[in-house]
Amino acid sequence: RAVIAGSAGAAAGTCCGRPPRTRRDKIPLLRWDRMRIVVLSHAAVIVANQAPWRELVKLGADLRLIAPRAWVRADGSPVRLRVLAGLEGCVVGLPAWPHGAVNHHIWFGLRRAVLEHSPQVVYADEEPYSIAAGQALAASEAAGALFVFCANQNKLKRYPPPFGWIERRVLTRAAAAAVVCRQAGEVLRKKGFKGPVELI
Repeated sequence: RAVIAGSAGAAAGTCCGRPPRTRRDKIPLLRWDRMRIVVLSHAAVIVANQAPWRELVKLGADLRLIAPRAWVRADGSPVRLRVLAGLEGCVVGLPAWPHGAVNHHIWFGLRRAVLEHSPQVVYADEEPYSIAAGQALAASEAAGALFVFCANQNKLKRYPPPFGWIERRVLTRAAAAAVVCRQAGEVLRKKGFKGPVELI
């Protein structure tokens, strides 16, 4: 997995694409050694998946990584949150339910965990139509932070409520997006996303 360099570039206004749709007049230039960032990632319950975020800390970012306290892998095996060496004090475990429901899970205590960190950027390592992305967007707006999300979906799909509603709101309000392939970026454009899209 790539470090959030793409997303950070988006937040800093340096990535490709048209200017983001945001309530601010412009996206401020953010430096890694001064950035306060909250990352929400259900995948970070797996200790190996925390490694990219440790790189942010090495760059000087003030990171809060929010991960589930417990999860269920695709094979049905349970996993408990452990913290990768070098991220001590940066990882916050929150209840998420139902375990293993990648796009359907709900976080408990997320808003408070975000506000406590006073972030400049909130990055959701979640699809824009997921409940988690909707929660993260709401928390970021409450904190006055830029919101960035990650998209993996490379096929144009329409989702039933509430997922379609969440996706439309995320695509309208997010400052930027990170994608894992160019096709995912093309899908975002077809759905009307106007912000910067960065390939990571």
